[in-house]
Amino acid sequence: MNQKKTPNAVSAEGLLLNQSGEKILRANCTAREWAAVEALRSRPHMREELDRAIGASNSPHIVMQLRRKGFDIHCELIKRIDRYGKACQPGKYSLLAFPEVSV
Repeated sequence: MNQKKTPNAVSAEGLLLNQSGEKILRANCTAREWAAVEALRSRPHMREELDRAIGASNSPHIVMQLRRKGFDIHCELIKRIDRYGKACQPGKYSLLAFPEVSV
């Protein structure tokens, strides 16, 4: 089945440690990318929430950049009704795994 991987710890040197104890460098990320990683570490975020967390309105682009760097980020489309009564499917992002980086 689909097992969800959850990141664990942050070290004082600005490194993330995944469940295997492998280190992920913060230096590989921009400030907005790192803000997204920090937000998604705590819990899944709807697109609008992630926009606010990173201080920009382009969170899908930030997620794309993180995916290219090896972060496993899932987007679940949630069925909703917008303010105009129309069906829509906003995205809910979840961080599943970190890239494997040797330090």
